[in-house]
Amino acid sequence: MLRSIYCCGRRSGDTARHGGDMHEKGRLRTIGASESVAARSLDDFKLRTVSRFEIEAELSRPGARLAVCRYSWDAALAPTAFCSNAHYLDFALLHRGPEFQVAYLGRSHRNVFAASGDCCFVPAGHEMLVRCPEGEQRVLVCRFEPETLRANFDWEWTPLELASCFDINNIQIRSSLSRIAEEVLCPGFAADVVIDSALSILMVDLQRHFHATRDAAPYSVGRLSPKKWRLLEEMIHSTNHPHLTVESLASRCGFSSRHLSRIFRKTTGKTLGDFVAEVRVNRAKRRLADRDGLIKEIAYDCGFRSQSAFAHAFRRVTGQTPQQYRQNTSDVRLATVCRT
Repeated sequence: MLRSIYCCGRRSGDTARHGGDMHEKGRLRTIGASESVAARSLDDFKLRTVSRFEIEAELSRPGARLAVCRYSWDAALAPTAFCSNAHYLDFALLHRGPEFQVAYLGRSHRNVFAASGDCCFVPAGHEMLVRCPEGEQRVLVCRFEPETLRANFDWEWTPLELASCFDINNIQIRSSLSRIAEEVLCPGFAADVVIDSALSILMVDLQRHFHATRDAAPYSVGRLSPKKWRLLEEMIHSTNHPHLTVESLASRCGFSSRHLSRIFRKTTGKTLGDFVAEVRVNRAKRRLADRDGLIKEIAYDCGFRSQSAFAHAFRRVTGQTPQQYRQNTSDVRLATVCRT
C-alpha cells in the first residue's frame, strides 16, 4: 500500500528515468527477498514488501517528487509499520476497497484500523501501520520535502488531525491531483507551468483541509478537544472490560455522562456505544480470521458481555454473523492457496 509505493520513488543518480535496473520495460519485475534497500539506493523508501512494481512516469519539481506507480502483492499484506522522512501524499487511480487500511496512531494503537480511502496524506516522521489485500494498484505519489511545507504543516498532529489525513474526499484536492497525474503521464505544452500551478493550489487546499480540522476541534462549542479525544481513545483501546460504561469514561474526562454522549456524537457523528462496539468488533475480526478459539471465547476476550451481544454488534458493523465472517475468510484463503 502506502509504503510499497514509496519503494518506487527515489533512485540513484545513474538510474534511468523510468526505473533503470529496477524496471524491465513492458512488465512488472519481481523483487527478490534478499535485495536490500541500501543496495538499490532507496534510502527514502525503507519498507519493501511489494511483490512487483513499475514506474510509469515520474518528474521532480522544486521541493517535490511526483510519480505514477503500479504495484502488486501476491498475498495479503499483514500490518507493517510505515514512516517517511518527507510529507507523503497519494491518490489512487484504481479505487481502493475497504480492505486497504491504516492504523494512523501507529504501534501504540496497533489494533485500531480505518479505511485508507483513495487519497491519503502522511506527515513527515509520523509512523503508522498499513495492511492491504493481494492485488494490483495504480497510484499517483507526491513526496514533499519537509522544508517545502514547514510553514504550514510543522506541528504536533493530534489524533483528530491524523484521522483527517486519510480517506480525503475534498473535491478540490482530488481535482488537483487528477490534473497532476495527467501531466505526469502525458506532459503537454508548458507542463512544468501547469504542474507548478496545480501544486500551488493543492498546497492551499491541503492547508484549508487540515486547518479546518485543527481550528474546529478544540474551539467549536460542544465538541471534544484533541486532548479529550486522545484520552478517550486510550481508555477505549486499552481495555476489554465488558462493563466499560459511559459513566466511567465521562468521569475520567471530567464530564457528566449526558454531556460526554452529546459532544462525542457531535464530534464524530456516531454514538459512544457504537464507537466502542466498532473497536471491539475490529479486534474480534482478526481473531476470527485466525480460526483459533471458540466464538464465545473471542466475544468475552474482546469485551462483550455475552455471545448474543457480540453477534448483534458484529452483524450491525459488518453485515455478517461471526460464523459467516469466519467462513468467508476461510474460503478466501482456500481460493488463494488453490490459485497458487
